[in-house]
Amino acid sequence: MKFRSPGWGIGWFTALLVIAAPAVAYGSFSTGSTFFGVFWLSVGVFAALTWFRQRWAAIPLIVYFLLALTTVSVAFALKGFSVSLLGKFLFSCSCICELFAWYRKKPEDREFDELKAKDGDAWNS
Repeated sequence: MKFRSPGWGIGWFTALLVIAAPAVAYGSFSTGSTFFGVFWLSVGVFAALTWFRQRWAAIPLIVYFLLALTTVSVAFALKGFSVSLLGKFLFSCSCICELFAWYRKKPEDREFDELKAKDGDAWNS
């Protein structure tokens, strides 16, 4: 397992989750909510695993964002429109699409891109 960026598509928000999820987990544990504390710690761990190119870690994150999308959709139905809910809705949709595309990308494609860059460097020296 090598530490490498998973790419711009999911790299920016998984890094955000790696930083923010433990802080939210700490807040959950400190208020006595063990379930949400464990949940947020697991979200941080799965987000960190994407930086080690563990594609299977995208599946629990997709499920998390589907749950968030469902919650936001219910809030839209109950409370009506708000800019905050729209932002959460669009963010969840974007994360689901990016994680799914990253998960579906063939490992050979990524390795070929890396080999191509190395070969190009070898020819230029």
